[in-house]
Amino acid sequence: MIGNDIVCTSKKPFKNRIARLEEKILCTAEYELLNEFNSGKRIALVWSVKEAAFKCCNRHFDYDFVPAEFCIHEIVMHPAKNKNVRFSRKKYIEGKGFGDFEHFACSVNTPAGRVVARSIIGPGFVLTIAAAYPEDADTIFWGVKKINETDYKSQSIQVRECIIDSLIKRKWLHEGEGYSFSKIGTVPCLYVNSKKSEMLMSFSHDDKFVAYAYLLPK
Repeated sequence: MIGNDIVCTSKKPFKNRIARLEEKILCTAEYELLNEFNSGKRIALVWSVKEAAFKCCNRHFDYDFVPAEFCIHEIVMHPAKNKNVRFSRKKYIEGKGFGDFEHFACSVNTPAGRVVARSIIGPGFVLTIAAAYPEDADTIFWGVKKINETDYKSQSIQVRECIIDSLIKRKWLHEGEGYSFSKIGTVPCLYVNSKKSEMLMSFSHDDKFVAYAYLLPK
């Protein structure tokens, strides 16, 4: 089980809704747990974590997303080893796990049990990946791209192009292979040469940011 979510923190609608969103999605304990954050950073981080955890759980359980039912139990900040979160010239950031970056490791209580999440705060966004197990969260491949369009169709096309490029780069896919995407319920699936892959994946987008996460079969 995996999930991901990205929140654009630079758009005006987000900034204008911070106070109302805090009342809607934060548990009482989360105010105390995250009191060192300013309200904008706190709400973006919490929303991203909860949405990613929901996607992770919703692969096997049919839940409506009620943010207050997804409560951050623990959060620890890990300093960067050797990288800052910054875009390349192609407006792209990618990695495997978040170990090289300053990131937040969270434990989240959900209606389906506890999941783990990892979050980074980048230029204009917060990205979270969530998984059932810590070892999965630390080996998920992910990427973020800043695009020019904000319509759903463009976001969907470009995030799928990004994940295909990543899979080819890692030699999991090869040029010329036939592939397509489909959904089982709300869960995206990749078919390679008409055969369903066992790879787990998750897509997200907000404003001019698109993001993917995937876990290769063991």
